Amino acid sequence: MELTTVNVKRLYLQVAEQLAAPIHSGELVKGDKLPSERELASQLSVSRPTIREAITTLEVMGMVEVRPGSGVYVKDSGTSLLKLPENVPGPFEILEARKTLEPEVAAFAANRISDEQLEKLRQLLRDFGVPDLGPGEIEQIDKSFHKLIAEATCNSALSGLVKWLWELRSKSKVSIKFYQRARDQGVRPAVEDHRAIIAALMARDENAARQAMREHLQRAIEDLTEMSLD
Repeated sequence: MELTTVNVKRLYLQVAEQLAAPIHSGELVKGDKLPSERELASQLSVSRPTIREAITTLEVMGMVEVRPGSGVYVKDSGTSLLKLPENVPGPFEILEARKTLEPEVAAFAANRISDEQLEKLRQLLRDFGVPDLGPGEIEQIDKSFHKLIAEATCNSALSGLVKWLWELRSKSKVSIKFYQRARDQGVRPAVEDHRAIIAALMARDENAARQAMREHLQRAIEDLTEMSLD
């Protein structure tokens, strides 16, 4: 008996294909408006983040145009979803992974972080307040903050996982487009959340560090979920 590898398609790509079908068939034509995000989530029995990833996928493929505050409109039906790489997680998949991993990383770091690393975190917090920072600069500070906490665990496996999850954002066209919209709409990392994480680490309180990181990443998921598409 010959066996072949089973290729399980990511949920947001399955949804993207379903949304693309009436566009490909001509049922929806250029200028037509798609149902709202909430309607689609209800009809397809998936979460709003999954719908958001699917819509962003269609946008990357040039099939739809997102007009914040107005909705999602058909732009073109001639692009194939086969061109989209299927081995890269979507932006909310990455955030869910981070929410699972990084609270425990922060708890681990609370017992190992050095005074020098704590000072570097405080400096990054001060950097958040520098006037006229561009969205890309803020994102780099945020990335450095989280990677430094992972490094403070003195565990190369944990540090490598956190680094990999951040790198995925720059390897996926869907994530790049997604975060570009977030920046355009003024979605920024919550500075107060970072301050709470540092306070917990300074107190060497692993439970507080775990909770502060979990709340921070949950807030990020909520803010990005509420970002305007309709």
